[in-house]
Amino acid sequence: MTQESPRPSLAPYPELPVSDLLAGAAGTWPERIALVDGLSDAAYTFSRVWEVSRGVARALQDEGVEPGDRVGIVAANSPEWVVAFHGALLAGATVTTLNPLYKEREIAHQFGDSTPKAVFVADATAETTRAVWGHDDRFHHTAEVWDLAAGAAGEPDAVAVDPMTDLAALPYSSGTTGAPKGVMLSHHNITSNVAQIRGTGLIPDGSVMIDFLPFFHIYGLTVLMLCGLASGSKQVVLPGFDPQRFVDLTIRHRATNLFVVPPALLALANMGDQLGADLSSVRYVMSGAAPLPID
Repeated sequence: MTQESPRPSLAPYPELPVSDLLAGAAGTWPERIALVDGLSDAAYTFSRVWEVSRGVARALQDEGVEPGDRVGIVAANSPEWVVAFHGALLAGATVTTLNPLYKEREIAHQFGDSTPKAVFVADATAETTRAVWGHDDRFHHTAEVWDLAAGAAGEPDAVAVDPMTDLAALPYSSGTTGAPKGVMLSHHNITSNVAQIRGTGLIPDGSVMIDFLPFFHIYGLTVLMLCGLASGSKQVVLPGFDPQRFVDLTIRHRATNLFVVPPALLALANMGDQLGADLSSVRYVMSGAAPLPID
């Protein structure tokens, strides 16, 4: 028996660079809040995220980053992570994403294979990454993106991107065996996936999400961060999962769509009466990345 989807196909998907998703959102909802720091409550509009991403792109270009180069990000989630990612793409680079829990040997393996020309780190990952990176000047803390953009000399140079062949992201995965290997994702791979996810109706325009799933992983990068930007959603960004903070932010920001993994959902279920919260804003909870027990 052949099963057909009740939803119409969105193919052929438009061929566009990944950062066009952010550009489109900034043009459509310039004053809408795009990102909120879940720790400090600092909030950034779509126009601000777009503006600073362009400034970071200009700064990277001035440092010698050219189309086809790789830029590494070794950091936990933050609004600055998002800006560093789009700044690198706008400079024409490919972003190779690293787990912020990596040890020196793991960073050395990925850097040795991907050969990034610049890197962004968090305070917590700076020492370990610096031990591998050395003393090249193109070593930035994600927290510095605002200063990088402010000191940039004008708009970034336009770069020609072929969405079908140029790589946007280079995450690493061991698959089932061996050392982690680079997963070469073109701009078209990623924007098509965003179109597919949005086509399901999972993230309607103006959703509110709590982003603790790591951006270095494709679930956090595509399903949350990029789909959220493309749909004009507010994303409250957290560097990791804390059940009580997650619930508190869900209530405070009236979160609509909760994306989790089974261990997080189990932790929430085990809160019992402590959960005791008004979650009436939540439309659904989606669990992925691993099997979820029925109970």
